[in-house]
Amino acid sequence: MELIKTQSNDKRMLVLIKQLNAELRANYGEEQDTYDTFNVFETPIKTILLKTESEIVACGAFKELEGEKVEIKRMYVKQAFRRKGYSITILNALEQWAAELSYKQAILETGKQQKAAISLYLKQGYRAIACYPPYNKMPSSRCYAKQL
Repeated sequence: MELIKTQSNDKRMLVLIKQLNAELRANYGEEQDTYDTFNVFETPIKTILLKTESEIVACGAFKELEGEKVEIKRMYVKQAFRRKGYSITILNALEQWAAELSYKQAILETGKQQKAAISLYLKQGYRAIACYPPYNKMPSSRCYAKQL
């Protein structure tokens, strides 16, 4: 297994994001149109890819925010590779990278139907918080935070 630090415009990341978006659309339907607008980045954001012996199977990213915070974004593991701990590996690597850059807190948003993601974040020390803009107006959103 190899972790690759890159940017969100990396072609390998874009392949995974296409799959992530298709899953989200299947879960949330037209509601996903609004969420999609929050996942377009004017500049590339820091990204980690996880590669097994033969392929890229997981990704995650963080967007740098003001106030010593980062927002965890675009966490995804290909379906055939789930339940192997890859999401924990990606999340821990993102948190470590952010901490190395002197960020003190990670925040994130996920959908209420993303039960596995919510469970992951809670097990990894995230706590539920009031949703922050723009998610504070999205009834399907659930937001979390963790001190790094």
